[in-house]
Parts: sequence; C-alpha cells; structure tokens
Amino acid sequence: MNDVQVGAYVWARKCQALEVFQAAGLRVYPVRYEDILGQPEATMRSVMSFLDLEWEDQVIQYHNQRRNQGRVLAGGTRGSSALNKSRLESDTGLSDEEILLIHDVCHPWMRKYQYEIN
Repeated sequence: MNDVQVGAYVWARKCQALEVFQAAGLRVYPVRYEDILGQPEATMRSVMSFLDLEWEDQVIQYHNQRRNQGRVLAGGTRGSSALNKSRLESDTGLSDEEILLIHDVCHPWMRKYQYEIN
C-alpha cells in the first residue's frame, strides 16, 4: 500500500469515527483544514464557541508567540509561520490514478464535507 492509499484510508476511518462518536451521543464538531486556511478567524471563532471558550486573538496569531519560534509541529507546520493560504490553490501533485483512488475510498465523506468530486 502506498502513501496515498494509506492517507485515503486513514482519512475515511477518521470520518467514520466521527459518525460513531456522534451516534454514541458525543459532541463532535468537524472542521475542514481548507476552512481554517481560507477563513481562519471565522472558523476558529466557531470552534471556540463550540468549546464554550472565550475568543482570544492569540488563537490565530500563534506564529507570533515566542514559544512557537523555531518549532516544527505535526505535519511539518512551522510554529513561527502564519497559515499559508496559497496551499488552497496549489497543485496536489497527485496523478489521475491517485485521485481516482482517493475518490473511490473517500467519496461518501467527501460529499458529506463538501469536497469536490469529479
């Protein structure tokens, strides 16, 4: 199994887990990465509200906090860098075959979370 297949299956299982948690009566608040990149303040305000937490500007200004300087977070995110909105527009570098594989594995959740399905 290659990295694309693993990624597709992991994402699909995480989406299934959300449904299991919701069915069990747990509070679940799905957030799309694209929404965090495209509308960081509005998205994070809605997350904070869901969590019953007060809004603080530091939520979206994390990269200006001293403790994050030089820090590399999960997924290679640099703690000292602001969100990079250009990632929304960039080419994925995936082949047509890889995109088809992702669609085959993930299409029910892609539809549910409003991802483009060609």
